[in-house]
Amino acid sequence: MALILAEVFLIITSAFWEDELQGTYWLTTIYFIFFTLGGYAIAKDKSWLYKYIILCVITLSLNLMGDDYWTELLACASSTLAHLMIFRVLVKHSFFRKKVPKSDRILSGVAGYILLGLYWSGIFIFIGDQQPGAIFNQVSGEATTASENLYYSFVTITSLGYGDIVPVSSAAKIVAIFAGVSGVLFTAIFIAALVGSLMLKEVKELAES
Repeated sequence: MALILAEVFLIITSAFWEDELQGTYWLTTIYFIFFTLGGYAIAKDKSWLYKYIILCVITLSLNLMGDDYWTELLACASSTLAHLMIFRVLVKHSFFRKKVPKSDRILSGVAGYILLGLYWSGIFIFIGDQQPGAIFNQVSGEATTASENLYYSFVTITSLGYGDIVPVSSAAKIVAIFAGVSGVLFTAIFIAALVGSLMLKEVKELAES
């Protein structure tokens, strides 16, 4: 639940990224703190947490150093790795861990799905920063902003395909393909794992009776 609240907070505040919170450095710090607390709460093995915190510190430090290509690339890479570490914990908790309450399994699955959208949004934002116009807003007739790339990421993984924002460059199109496929696969695997766990529980209850 802590992770879901952090993710919802991130999505809501994205509306102000281009205004009062330009740069979003302090927001990024808050997000990482929330994600650290949420990951700590659900992970049995806490050793990964030290690596995650190191990646967070590296990302924040690189964001302070400047906006040249290599600095932004390294910041995007370290942030992506940090998201993947949290995503791994959520997937393990919702798909593979035994004796997890059904409510916890569902919440961790929801948190993982939202995190998947945030993961791809970071890559879309990086592409948009390095290649202006790589992702195009057909309504405004301009290149997408960071918050619009976040929106586009969730439209892509959910396969909504409104068509108001489209990938233009080859890199953006390739990332959009992987984002769309990952969203469909996650949903299918999560539902299968949830149904399987419920059926296994019923089988055990019948065997005991």
